Amino acid sequence: MLKFFLLVASFAGIVPAAAAQIAFTVNGQLVSIEEQKQLMEFLKENGVANEKQLKNATRSILIEQKVIEQAARREGLLEAPRVRVLISEKRAQLYGSILSRRYASENPITEDQIRNRYDKLLSSYDPHEIKFRHILVKTPEEAKEIIQSLKAGADFSSLAKEKSLDQSTSQNGGQIPFTNIRNVLVPGLAEAILALQPGDLLPVPFKSKLGYHVVLIEEKREVPFPSYEEVKPKVLSELERLQTTEFLNDLQKDAKILEVSDSSVD
Repeated sequence: MLKFFLLVASFAGIVPAAAAQIAFTVNGQLVSIEEQKQLMEFLKENGVANEKQLKNATRSILIEQKVIEQAARREGLLEAPRVRVLISEKRAQLYGSILSRRYASENPITEDQIRNRYDKLLSSYDPHEIKFRHILVKTPEEAKEIIQSLKAGADFSSLAKEKSLDQSTSQNGGQIPFTNIRNVLVPGLAEAILALQPGDLLPVPFKSKLGYHVVLIEEKREVPFPSYEEVKPKVLSELERLQTTEFLNDLQKDAKILEVSDSSVD
């Protein structure tokens, strides 16, 4: 569909106007009045209202389609196995898209569905966010030495750059920007940090499957969940995506699959 709109924008007002009431040929291949009418109706349904642009775009699109198809046929692409696989894939995607949109128009997402989804998101939301620094090392002994150095006045950022194994944060002084505690990937670390006050150093190394973490909390805050009206468009989009996925999955689940030999299939 995007292809059509790009072509409309490119050719509108450039190609001389041509009435769709007459058939024409492209390298001897007939482009019928009916074929032109079908494309014009499609373009109308998708927002092309100007009559001159409609005729110009229709003619230009059909000419391009025929020329490309003719070239592909000359090169034998229509029978190439890879091309046939790609065509089948694109055809299935197109059919799936059209069927999904039709199903969605017949089964629109309701206000109650949006509200219920919002309430579930709200009930599972944790408002706590933390900003902290960490240094990751291999052994508890090394972590304890770093903690002692920090207590003696060493600079956390400098030690992180020198010693941390976490390459994604070491050059930034080990800093982790404000992150919701549900999104801290190391299990249990967020809860341990949340028990501290800004400026506190975790008194003992925190062990994870990655190694041992030396942690300094910088800030913590609570961020309220967005209001229903703020998040409604995103929730609607999510529900529509889920509806499409469920619809297409149901088509497959309802299909009857039987193992047969090639010779038994006509």
